[in-house]
Amino acid sequence: MPSVSDPRLVTRTYETPVAMPAWAGAQAWQARVQALRRQVLAAAGLWRDPASVDRPPPRAQVYERREHADLGYAVEKFWFESLPGHLVTGNLYRPAGAAAARGPARRPGVLNPHGHSAAGRLQHDAHFSTAMRCITLARMGYVACSHDMAGYADSLRTPHRWGDARTWLWGASPLGLQLWNSLRALDFLASQPDVDPAWLACTGESGGATQTLLLTAVDERVRVAAPVCMVSAHMQGGCVCENAPGLRLGTSNVELAALCAPRPLCLVSATGDWTVDNPHLEYPAIREIYAGLGVAERVSHTQFEAPHNYDHRSRAAVYAFLARWLPTVEAAIPDEADVSGPDASEDLRVFSRRAAPPGPEGDAAVAAVVDHWRAQAVRAWADGAAGAGGLRQALLPWLRAVCGLGAPGPEAVVARADGDAWRLRRPGGGMPLTVRPAEADGRLPVLVAGDGRAWSVEAFGAVPDDRPWARSGRAAAAEFFLCYNRADVAEAAADLLLALAWLGGRAAVLRAGAASAPALLARAIAGEAIGRLELELDAVWADADPARAWLRPASYLPGALRAGGLDGLLALAAPAPVRLSGPGAAGLPEAGLAHTAYAAVGAPGALVVVRPVDPA
Repeated sequence: MPSVSDPRLVTRTYETPVAMPAWAGAQAWQARVQALRRQVLAAAGLWRDPASVDRPPPRAQVYERREHADLGYAVEKFWFESLPGHLVTGNLYRPAGAAAARGPARRPGVLNPHGHSAAGRLQHDAHFSTAMRCITLARMGYVACSHDMAGYADSLRTPHRWGDARTWLWGASPLGLQLWNSLRALDFLASQPDVDPAWLACTGESGGATQTLLLTAVDERVRVAAPVCMVSAHMQGGCVCENAPGLRLGTSNVELAALCAPRPLCLVSATGDWTVDNPHLEYPAIREIYAGLGVAERVSHTQFEAPHNYDHRSRAAVYAFLARWLPTVEAAIPDEADVSGPDASEDLRVFSRRAAPPGPEGDAAVAAVVDHWRAQAVRAWADGAAGAGGLRQALLPWLRAVCGLGAPGPEAVVARADGDAWRLRRPGGGMPLTVRPAEADGRLPVLVAGDGRAWSVEAFGAVPDDRPWARSGRAAAAEFFLCYNRADVAEAAADLLLALAWLGGRAAVLRAGAASAPALLARAIAGEAIGRLELELDAVWADADPARAWLRPASYLPGALRAGGLDGLLALAAPAPVRLSGPGAAGLPEAGLAHTAYAAVGAPGALVVVRPVDPA
């Protein structure tokens, strides 16, 4: 295998071993927490922090209560709409009999996302049983909620696997839908009359543990978390519901699990799956973060000699942890052996005895989800345009997170002269970036320094033409490539930002040449560090389908249309001068986001659009 000098040509996958997060002090950790929370939300296509959104309880129905008072629990069926027409289905388990008579009127609630077992929440065998877990939690005095993943059990209208490069442009993905469903399931659980919304917990195994990690990362209402058989340095989850573009750029499940800190976190692992190294690798790294925050006693780890599981031993470890950190209801943890098993599947199925409300199914259901994500983006644009900070404040943090580019700063640059050119690289190494006195062929982006000198930048993927990832040396066909690796356009924009740092952090002009997408992105990220932007757009930017320009391999950017596409990225340049020309200039709406943004800051004349003359 040939040696690779540019680390971007080494493809990271969901099975690539990762380095452990290191404690660097409380201030640095809090900044990291906020950045990763934005990254998870951006990758899921969710614009705002859940805490900033006032969401009413979802429209729901709870019915067909089955009493097991002698055993201390009752089970009910429920469904609610997480999106218009999209149903989340499952069971609620509540204390009954003597267990209901003891304890407060409002109790802790525990959300129980399931893993990828064939029957989902209805699976009941020696290794997995969400129902038995919920039964015991109810007998402990808690209210337990078990909801279906899309495509499992009663939630069959929307398939589990869907999505492609086009849906990702809007930030829509199975992971985003699943995280939204879990957020709404937490809303639903918290709204129950016998649940204390100040005491909510979440636990799940495998794919359900991934949901636990992500939900806990973005929603601080989860006071206690217990991800089982998932947190690993060498396996991050192999399903579409666990991977979305941008989710794990520069991070891993180990660090995402640590976002629970300082809230109590229980890790359970097994010798027969990818969590085998937890005792000496992942758990010590997470515990170091907890110790740095002064709460080392709030994280625990237990490992069993077992295959991949959430069996009775793993459940017992979690029960004990929850009993320690949630308000105590029962004096002792009930013995699972007292219960022969959960009710039959037909008695737990939500629509076994009544018809489901009407709604879209299959491809139509997926289209409805994507339409909702699109509508959310349009509302966010409107909110941003009306807000005090404008679209830049509304869009920029999200855009930086989803493409993996941070705010430009006083970045160190290692520069070496090579004739009339310069070789630049970051202090950490990697293939040098070449900048040279500007060439006249128009293929390369050009940065003009404050002294008037113009430099062509051989940015990643921009030479010599619109080549796909495979031709730039990257294994883009790898599954979930964009979850773990930045898109070519983001790498090219990063190179432009590196060249900008070499120029002293400012440039008078950025001319895009044929590299319109990297220049747009770099200008949006850099803000006032780049003055004038000049773009000559080819015809595809004027296509009636706005996705066409972004679907080209060298332009492809997940979330591009959610950020407004060409129109939105240009809006982020206001009030800096921008000149658009070429046949694609006709693609900028005359009353769209960019023109609105320039008018709002009193600089409508700074946006110049040279529209092609119609020969007719």
